[in-house]
Amino acid sequence: MKASSRTIVIISAVLLFSSSMLPARAAENAPERADQLKKLVSAAWWNNPAKVKDLGLTPNQRTRMNDELATYLEAITSLKPQEGITTKLNDALVAGSWDNARELAKELAAGRTDRTLQRSNLKITIMSLLAGEQREFFAKEYPRLLERQWPQSPSPKNRQNKTDTKKRGDENA
Repeated sequence: MKASSRTIVIISAVLLFSSSMLPARAAENAPERADQLKKLVSAAWWNNPAKVKDLGLTPNQRTRMNDELATYLEAITSLKPQEGITTKLNDALVAGSWDNARELAKELAAGRTDRTLQRSNLKITIMSLLAGEQREFFAKEYPRLLERQWPQSPSPKNRQNKTDTKKRGDENA
């Protein structure tokens, strides 16, 4: 599967995974969630055979990275959902409800901050599992992977069919 197709599949799975974490449905979706989690983790950049070889990643490093990504995915599902806040904010703005709009803006910003912090901590943890030489090689050979957020959000650029992804980093997290 090409990287851009894989990215779309992974993002779809993240959305499905996240929506399936609602408490009322958690027990009935456990096997499905576990399968989705396994697919998401297996698609991470550190499970790409070329990157494993290039970086000299050990099985222990990859196992720890997989565990960290799984922990991250579980953590983001527990964050307060952001759906509807933007709509409520827009409604408050149109209605001239300035105090309500300010509170909704704070709520929206707090949710984004929490997600950014979780994403940043994942990246810090994954990078801390690499040896110094591996980090240097990674930065030199895969700068786009280093610069972008992990896991990757869908963007029009990532949806295009691209064939050479070895050093561009179009794979997920």
